[in-house]
Amino acid sequence: MRLDRYLDNVREIERRIQAIEAQNSSGEERAIPDAPKGVPDSFSEHMHLMFDLQVLALQTNMTRVISFKTGRDSQNRVFPESGSSQPFHPASHHGNREDRVLEFNKITKYRVSQLAYFLDKMKTTMDGDQSLLDKTMIVWGSPMADANVHNHRRCPLVLLGHANGALKGNAHLKAADFFDVEQFPTATFTSTAVRADGDDYVLDGDFTLKGVTKPVSLKLEFNGVNPGMGHGAVAGFEASVVLNRKDFGIAFDAPLETGGAVVGDKVTITLEIEALKQA
Repeated sequence: MRLDRYLDNVREIERRIQAIEAQNSSGEERAIPDAPKGVPDSFSEHMHLMFDLQVLALQTNMTRVISFKTGRDSQNRVFPESGSSQPFHPASHHGNREDRVLEFNKITKYRVSQLAYFLDKMKTTMDGDQSLLDKTMIVWGSPMADANVHNHRRCPLVLLGHANGALKGNAHLKAADFFDVEQFPTATFTSTAVRADGDDYVLDGDFTLKGVTKPVSLKLEFNGVNPGMGHGAVAGFEASVVLNRKDFGIAFDAPLETGGAVVGDKVTITLEIEALKQA
């Protein structure tokens, strides 16, 4: 069955390439006239195709190392799917003008968003009792920290996957400048009241994080009642609230070269609540 799935996946990729070649040989005007026939004009389609090939190569152990460059920094390609009509390289030299920075941000967000497809494929492709993502380390990033001035200091890099157990993840979040879990291993919420707010209900209580306690109010969403397992009816609720992390002493900031910070201040806390009716 595993071999059948592999062959089906290979054939599916072959069919996609053949369809692209047929389309690009039809005589219709192409967005990228000089590209090979087997290369889609759509950047997303091309990325998905390349990612699928990489997943197959890793799945069958044809290779254990892949280097993949998604484009040249000096290219003048336009990415219409990003919502911008500006060529990539000229857009990168934005001169720190806010409108041009935001325009370049459309392009970079679109390009980085392609990674989600690859991560999902790696996560859902099993190799024994683990996913390929669990067994792989992915280093994803850019050689440019600030393309406007060709600054290569503090280039954005991210490590993904678990490298077969070698990468545990969340290490920085557990450190002292974030949650400091060695000193404060738990966050707690203690309810103080449930009150009606029109047709809705609000849950009041005290939320404690990193040794700081603040009163918070969460809007309740009723999910229904379950008969329970011999202990009486159980009502299910969801509640959420937006907090400012700095109110709880989490003040870490890493400024970007182009302004702003790596980590935002607002954090959404979501609770799943079960209420058991007492006899």
